Amino acid sequence: MADAAQVTGLDDFAASVDALHNALRAALPDIVVDGAAIIEAEIRARAPVRTGNLASAIDTIETHGIDTASAIVQIDDSAQGQQEHYAIFEEFGTSKQPARPFFRPGVQAAAPRAQEMMVERIASIIGDAQ
Repeated sequence: MADAAQVTGLDDFAASVDALHNALRAALPDIVVDGAAIIEAEIRARAPVRTGNLASAIDTIETHGIDTASAIVQIDDSAQGQQEHYAIFEEFGTSKQPARPFFRPGVQAAAPRAQEMMVERIASIIGDAQ
């Protein structure tokens, strides 16, 4: 006949997991926005400057729910007919103008730094919870 084992501390463990979940949930929007800020700054630094309007139109939109967060780096007023509509022509070129990409290379250059920062922040929260 097998001996019965008694497990203790499950309530404390569950409380710790809940506290960690709540800490991550609270920090997630700021972590995501800070990551987007790194990418936004890199794109802005690479944007062609004639008047400065294109660089100043680069913006981040953030949305978040209970367990989700997102940030979108975009160029405001870049739809056809709007003030910064020429951004797409700079990025991809035209039949008469060569491409002068700045947005995609900015994302590619900054993404590793943004990811590293986000991982470090999440790891710090996990470390603080122990």
